[in-house]
Amino acid sequence: MQNGVIEYNVIPNNKHGIELNTSDYNVIDGNNCSTNQQDGIYLLECDFNTIGNNSCWKNTWYGIYMDYCDNNTIEYNEVFSNSYDGIFIGISDYNVVEENTCLNNTWCGIHLEASSFNDIFDNNCSDNHMNGISLWWNSNSNQIFLNVVVNNTNYGAYISWSALNIIWDNSFVENRGSSSIYNPLTVQGYDDMMAGPNFWDLGGMGNYWYDWTSPDLDTNGIVDNPYMLDPSAGWADFFPLTTPVVIPEPPTFILIGIVLILFLTTSRTHMKRN
Repeated sequence: MQNGVIEYNVIPNNKHGIELNTSDYNVIDGNNCSTNQQDGIYLLECDFNTIGNNSCWKNTWYGIYMDYCDNNTIEYNEVFSNSYDGIFIGISDYNVVEENTCLNNTWCGIHLEASSFNDIFDNNCSDNHMNGISLWWNSNSNQIFLNVVVNNTNYGAYISWSALNIIWDNSFVENRGSSSIYNPLTVQGYDDMMAGPNFWDLGGMGNYWYDWTSPDLDTNGIVDNPYMLDPSAGWADFFPLTTPVVIPEPPTFILIGIVLILFLTTSRTHMKRN
């Protein structure tokens, strides 16, 4: 299929909720692709597609899976509680991944493998059981910025055997069991530099690390000392920010809980008054 539109479907219990092979210039919009046997949305050798505003929850494999796919846009999707990665991009270049919510996936929120020249920005990758954002094995020259990465079990950002990536203006909060007090055993970022250098700042502006916000004696908004990444002998964020550029919002599950508590409290108060 070429130049097709797939929209507003509810697709559970299939092998893949939506599957495209060697298909270009399509729009996949507003679908609910949840509880499928493998992936919510699966693309193989597909270019110039837009995947937007879809819900991909509780799939047995990946929420959104792309392999050998270039020049696609993945935006405004809700990708929750999948058994592997929320969004997986393999051997795929020049894609845009923006404003997705990737929560509570068993592996990573967003994972790139052998994929280069992608832009990953304005995503919420929180409460995942491995890394928030992961670049692995020749994932080079990607840009990672303006993401909110909170409370992932492993690293907020993880880079292995990949080089020349730029990571800046992200907010990393309480990943790997860290708190507001710095602990070298719970550093939130990993960069093994095995393939070459990566850059954890752009134009003198690094990332916000919740466990590394002072001192800033000259009050320029940059912490005076670099944030050393794991392994400690490796690279660093040389310009860590004292305040987040993007204010981390509570994950959707927390917001739902707050709304329910307020509703129950209001209901009980109303019942007592009556």
